[in-house]
Amino acid sequence: MGFFDIFKKKQEIRINNEESKNKLIKIEEIENYLDSIYKNKINSINSDLFQIKSEYTGEIKKLEENLQKLMVAEIKNKAIPPRAIQMTLSNRENYVNNIYSFISQNNILENYEKINLFIIKFEKSIEDLSKSSVKSHNIMQEIYLNETNAVLLNIKNLDKFVLKLKNLLNDNKINQIDILNEKHKKFIKELEKRENLDKILKEKNSFLKNNIEEIKIIEKNLIKLENSSEYLDFKKNSQLIIEIDQEINQKESYIKNLFSQIEPALKKLSNMDENNQEIKEYLQNSIHAIKNDPNFKILIYIGKIKNLIIEYKIDFKNDKRKRILIELEKINYELLNNFDINMKDLNKNLDILREKMKNLKIIELINNCNKDLENLKLTNVQYEKEIQKMKKDFNYTLIDEMKNDIESNINNVIEDKIKIL
Repeated sequence: MGFFDIFKKKQEIRINNEESKNKLIKIEEIENYLDSIYKNKINSINSDLFQIKSEYTGEIKKLEENLQKLMVAEIKNKAIPPRAIQMTLSNRENYVNNIYSFISQNNILENYEKINLFIIKFEKSIEDLSKSSVKSHNIMQEIYLNETNAVLLNIKNLDKFVLKLKNLLNDNKINQIDILNEKHKKFIKELEKRENLDKILKEKNSFLKNNIEEIKIIEKNLIKLENSSEYLDFKKNSQLIIEIDQEINQKESYIKNLFSQIEPALKKLSNMDENNQEIKEYLQNSIHAIKNDPNFKILIYIGKIKNLIIEYKIDFKNDKRKRILIELEKINYELLNNFDINMKDLNKNLDILREKMKNLKIIELINNCNKDLENLKLTNVQYEKEIQKMKKDFNYTLIDEMKNDIESNINNVIEDKIKIL
């Protein structure tokens, strides 16, 4: 679809009674239509154009003759110093050359269809000539008054003929056709922008649609993966790992708490036997110490502490003494051995489950699906923002406004009313 198709409806165009009175013109025909109007109007004023051209050409010849007279005119004031004479002659040469340059740039074209361009160029040239020749002109008037005034009159007459030409074009609304041509060019550019925008929006919407379909496919795959036996095993094993971790933490917490209760007594015994590394290990980390104490030598030191407390060789306040003795009674071979066995079994089961989990591919597949989903959704959000911004930034009413303006201007130039399709 080209940009000329923007105004074309899918259904057949129905023309009501009012529209039937209008001349219907397709957008792609406007340029030729305006060109045809321009030629017709130029042809209608051909005789006037020829008359103005003859007057203008005749004035150019007079101007050239007067320039030649100026170039050979003598300086009548004999009192002027030689250096001033030289400067005057130099200024005269520059002045005349500037005007000859002006003449060469402003010959009326044989092609009347370009007459508007000639008028614009002439107005610019005469303004430039006026600015560049002020100083030289003043000098010429002081020395060659009559010759200079004759040249000036010729230039003024040329300006009058061009003004006459301009008024002729204005009266016949020919200048408006040039304006219409410019508006038409801008209109076409705006249509191209609209077409490009529609193309980009179509591509982006198509991309969004494809993404949405891909999201649906991934979500379906994700549901299948999450309902697979492999994933159900993963969830089951994950829960078992949590439960085993909790059980390990509970058992370790109990042991840590037990040894923290007897820590004051262990410290006193360690102070009495400073070289005893085994006691120091239990003070630092009771769980780690039990693992490194397969024969549970700690029980020997527990017995020593009991005797020392009973014999009052380790002194505590009465309440604290009773509490420590109660906790010391709890620490026995059965407790430590069961704890050690349980920890080994639990950690072994934990290792087995983690090894199974490590070999499962299902999590990698699910993670990849989730990652793809996230990327697709983020991309869609970005594209939707871009689409909204592009729609917001584009002036959708401008094309209709420009079309209506061109119609109105054409109707003002010609008698028949037109309607652009």
